[in-house]
Amino acid sequence: MRDPLSRGGERRGSALLLALVLVIVLLGYSGVVLKLSLANSHGIDGMLEQTRATYVAEAGVYAALSELNAGVDRDGDGLGTIARNYPNAENAESGYGVVATRRTDGRYRLVACGKTTGGLRAIEVLAEPDLGFGDADAALGLFGPVGKHLKFKVFSDRTETDDVDPDVADTVHIDGTPADGGAALPAVAVQDPLAYVLLLEKLSREIAKGKVSAGAFRGAPEVDYTNSAGFGVRLPIVQNAAPHFDPTTLDSLRDQLLDRTRNELVPHAAATIAEDGGRLSGLVTWGTPLTPQTTVVTGKDLQLQSGAVLSGAGTLVIYGELKLQKDAVLHWTGDVIVVGNEDRSDSAKLKVEGGTLGVTGNVLVLGSTAGAADFLVDDHGQRSASATVTGAVLALAGPEDKKRARIRVDGGNFTVDGLLAAYGEKVELKVEEGHHDTGAFTASGTVVVATPENLDEKHEKLGVKLFGNTSIRLDRAKLAAAMNSLVRFLGENEIRAPLRITSWREVSPYLPDVPRGLVHQP
Repeated sequence: MRDPLSRGGERRGSALLLALVLVIVLLGYSGVVLKLSLANSHGIDGMLEQTRATYVAEAGVYAALSELNAGVDRDGDGLGTIARNYPNAENAESGYGVVATRRTDGRYRLVACGKTTGGLRAIEVLAEPDLGFGDADAALGLFGPVGKHLKFKVFSDRTETDDVDPDVADTVHIDGTPADGGAALPAVAVQDPLAYVLLLEKLSREIAKGKVSAGAFRGAPEVDYTNSAGFGVRLPIVQNAAPHFDPTTLDSLRDQLLDRTRNELVPHAAATIAEDGGRLSGLVTWGTPLTPQTTVVTGKDLQLQSGAVLSGAGTLVIYGELKLQKDAVLHWTGDVIVVGNEDRSDSAKLKVEGGTLGVTGNVLVLGSTAGAADFLVDDHGQRSASATVTGAVLALAGPEDKKRARIRVDGGNFTVDGLLAAYGEKVELKVEEGHHDTGAFTASGTVVVATPENLDEKHEKLGVKLFGNTSIRLDRAKLAAAMNSLVRFLGENEIRAPLRITSWREVSPYLPDVPRGLVHQP
C-alpha cells in the first residue's frame, strides 16, 4: 500500500500544475485582449484622423467659396484654387488643397483634399449662383417690407346677377400643389407680418360675401384665420419671415446686367439696328441656333409693324422700348434684354399690343437708374395678343425711389413656364379683363412680386390684381429649368452672384483631379 503522505504530495503537485496552466491561459488571454484593445485604439485614432481630415477639407471649400464670391484671387493661382497650411491646436501639420472649375452651365465644381498627420480625405462640392430668388416658397410669393401698402385683389366665381359681361370667363386658381409631383407648398406666401394679416382679413371678408371662393387657393399647410367679424376661413396662405429672397443680390444682379449690356453687349454686337420713332417691317432673321449672335435694336417708340416677322437666336438687346403691333411676330431662341436707354428714357418697355411674342430663353426688362420696367400684353379688345416665354421673365426697376416694375396682362394670352418676377419700389402684377376676352394668364413654376428693403416705407407699394382666366401653379421642374437657364446666361456674361452649395460627397483622395502639393509652412 502507498504511503498517505505520498498521496498528499501528488495532490499538491497536481494543484500546482493546474495553477500554472491557468496562469498561462490567463496570460495568453490578456495578450489577446491587449492586442485587440490596441487595435481598437488605433482604429479609433484612425477614424478621428480621417474625421479631422474631412473637416480640414471642408474648411478649404469655404475658403475657396469666399475667394470666388469676393472675385479676388488673393494668392494669384486662380480664383477658387487654394493650397495652404491650416494649423490647429491638436494637429500642427494639417492642410488643404482646393481646385475650383467653372462649368459651361455657370456652376462650379470644387474638389478639396484635407490632410492631417494620420488622415487624408477628399470631397467634391457643386455650387451654383444664388440669384436672389432661390427655391420656391409658394406658387405666389409677396415679399418685402410693404406693411399696409399691400394691395391684393382676386375676382373669382361671379354669378349671373353680377354686373359683368356674362361672356367673360373669370376663374382664378393659385395652386401650391406641384404639377410635377412632390410635397405641396402654400398657394401664397407673404413676408411682411402686417401685410399678411391685412391680406387674410380682406380675403376672409370677400369669401364670406361670396365674392371670392376659398377653392381658388390650394396647397399646404392650411392656416385657420378668424376675421374681426367672427368669420373663420382655412386657407393655404402663410406668413414667411425668411423666404428665399435676397434684395441685395437682386440689386447687384440688376446693376451688373445693366453694366454688362451697355459696356460689352451693345458695343460688340454682331448687328445694330437704329430706328428712332420708326417701324421694323418684313421678314428679318438675326442669328440661328447653330450660329447665335448678339443683336441690338435701339430707338425710341420703336414698333414691329403689323405683318412683320422677326426671328433669331442668341442675345437680343432692345435698347429703350419695343411694341409689337397687331399680327406682328417676334420669335427668339436665347435671351431678350430690354434696357432703359439713359440717352432718351431710363424706362425699359416691352409691349405686345395685338402681336405674338415667343421666347425660348429669358426675358429681362431692366429699368435704368431712374427708370421703370414694364412688360405689357394688351390686345386692345382684338383677341390677338399672345406672349409665351419658356424660361424666366424678370422685370427689375431702377433703384431710385418710386420707380415701378410692372407686369400687366389686359386681354390676350400670356404664358410663362418657369419663373415670373417683378421687383421695384412700386411693383405690380395685374391680370385685367378685356372686352369679351377669352384669353388666359398661365404661370407654371413660381411667381414672385417683391420690393427692396427700404426703410422709407412711404414709397414701397405692392399690388396684385387677378381677374379673368388666371392660373398660377407650382412646378419645380419648370422652375429648375428656368433657373438653369439664368445661371447659364450669367456665366456666359461673367456676371457674379453669391455661390451656394447644392451637393457634397466624399471622393477618393487618389483620384487624378484631387489637388496635390499641400503647403506646410510655419
